[in-house]
Formats: sequence, structure tokens, C-alpha cells
Amino acid sequence: MTLLKFPVQPGRAIASVSAAHETSARSRQRRKRLLKARQSVLAADEAGFWRGITADMIATTISSKNECSESSPPSVTTVTTSVNTTKQSIQF
Repeated sequence: MTLLKFPVQPGRAIASVSAAHETSARSRQRRKRLLKARQSVLAADEAGFWRGITADMIATTISSKNECSESSPPSVTTVTTSVNTTKQSIQF
């Protein structure tokens, strides 16, 4: 069994992991802010719908990143959803 040896630069590895965590944290905070902004203007039934869509988009993004490799192009995933909306009449 032959082991491949690559030069390791601990400072760079730690810096790149740190940068990845920071970027991930910023993205998570941004998604939370966007969700709160949408919830402030949506009806109660629509808020649950968008919460689910946000979770689906995050899951799709993560699975697409895991499926990609250098030898194959990234796959495209299409998410189709349906919305049941109710119209309310307002009488004055």
C-alpha cells in the first residue's frame, strides 16, 4: 500500500476552514433575515409555505454540491411545488 504525501501547511488549512465557517454563518444569517422579512408581509398560511420552500432550497443546494465532482458538470435539480391559496373577500 502506497500512501500519497502532500505538503501540509497547517496555517493555510486552518485559515480556509475558518473562512468557510464564516461564509456559512453569514449565509445562514442572511437566510434568516430574508425569512423574517417575508414573514412580516405574508399571511399566516403563506409563511409556512415559504419556510418549507427555504428548507427545500437549502437541501437542494447542499445535495447538488455533494454530487458535483471535478470530472462531471454540476447537475440541475428542478423543484416543483403547488400552492393552495384562498381568496378572502372584504366587505365595507
